[in-house]
Amino acid sequence: MSQSANTGSVQPVDDECMPPSIRSQRSISIRVQTTLNGICLLLLFLLIAVDYQQETGRRLTSAQIGLQEEAAILEVGVRQLRNLGTDALQRLLDQVCLRMEETHSAGHHLVLRIGDLALQAQSTGLNAADMLNAIDSADSTGEYIIPAGDHRLIIGVSKRGDVSVYICEIIDDLHDEIVGDSLRRLGGTVTLGLIATLILNVTLLRIVARPLERLVGQVDEISAGQFGQEINGFRSRELSHLSHAINEMSRSLAESDRQRQAQLAKARRIQQHLQPSDPVFGNARFAVCYEPAEEVAGDLYDVLSLPDGSSLAVLADATGHGIPAAMTATLLKALLAEACERFCDLLEIVSHVNGRFTELTLPGDFASAILIRLPPDKSTIQVINAGHDAALFSSRDGALRECQSSGLLLGITDESRWSVEEVAIGTGDRLLMFTDGVTETFDVSRRMFGRDRVQKILETSMALPPEQILATIASSLVSFRGDAPQADDVTMILIEF
Repeated sequence: MSQSANTGSVQPVDDECMPPSIRSQRSISIRVQTTLNGICLLLLFLLIAVDYQQETGRRLTSAQIGLQEEAAILEVGVRQLRNLGTDALQRLLDQVCLRMEETHSAGHHLVLRIGDLALQAQSTGLNAADMLNAIDSADSTGEYIIPAGDHRLIIGVSKRGDVSVYICEIIDDLHDEIVGDSLRRLGGTVTLGLIATLILNVTLLRIVARPLERLVGQVDEISAGQFGQEINGFRSRELSHLSHAINEMSRSLAESDRQRQAQLAKARRIQQHLQPSDPVFGNARFAVCYEPAEEVAGDLYDVLSLPDGSSLAVLADATGHGIPAAMTATLLKALLAEACERFCDLLEIVSHVNGRFTELTLPGDFASAILIRLPPDKSTIQVINAGHDAALFSSRDGALRECQSSGLLLGITDESRWSVEEVAIGTGDRLLMFTDGVTETFDVSRRMFGRDRVQKILETSMALPPEQILATIASSLVSFRGDAPQADDVTMILIEF
């Protein structure tokens, strides 16, 4: 049905309404947020790694330059004291090394080479052999960061003539300082990164995700039949254009639905106009219950007069329901009216209608029908059942019998043949006819109402008037169906002779 314009927020339909193949997919907002946050995390880790590498290189270079300068100063002192002997040089190394340990950081070591003489500071506790091997390795490779036992050393060197001064520092503690400084900077970087990521996520939600959810909600409303829904208020050109296109589609669907509803309403009025307003079947009491599943029905009932004064009652059911079935039923009604003007014999009527019906309808369009002829003497009725549900004949003494099918459906072939069943009638006898929309009514568990329930209601309601019996059956159908939809047209006729 058509809905008025609405510029408010439209909520998406529950995910349970989606097909499994769509429900298993992640939303665009989650996919974009996952990608964005992943990129931010990756960039953060890269930034930390690059910062650590650069800081390490800077600190090591600065430390090596400082050691180079200290080695150059010490080399001048060594030259001034070399003539005082080895003991004086050893005391100089120990004192300088001790002063470095006190004023700088632990882990310094000094090595002095004068020609073939090699002296080391004695206060560090480092293995002398390891230190000399490390220094020799540094001299041969030109590296200023070398391993020495369980430690790594950075070396500053000053060489002049036959005097070489090596000042070493253990860099394990230096690395610990760099890591500590990096972690402190990391705290600030992570905080800024989290703030930036939060801003990006909120911006993404406001600019993309939430508007898309509103648009998806609007499309879900339209797909559910809520035509005419409109949604506006987007700030981006693309989403505004998309919402405009969806609004145009919604308005077009609403107008199409309005026209369709108007046409269906007129079709229903036409079909109701074609039904007998006050059917008279001889002197019998004629009661009808007619409930289409949609606006128009494929069920047909009529009462016609034959040229010999007989009365003809017809109940037919075209295959399917809705507009196609209603058109078939209307054609069948016209053919019956035309045949009843020409023939009195029941077999001639059915044969003529079937031939024209087979000729005019599409392949696969069939109709079941039951025709009851009441002759002028009103002592018997003639019954032809063309593939219809068996009618129930209840005599006044309570006996129940079925008027079974006596031939094929109408429209299968123009060579079909039927037999006529004659039933003697008396005052108080009743004949119940119904379409398969009665017996094939289903509840929410897909259980079928069935013929047994119809027969039971008829047997237990013999004292009621025909109209009330049909009302009882109709009420039982509604109760049995519960929340399940009415899937087919329901038509019942009860004739009391």
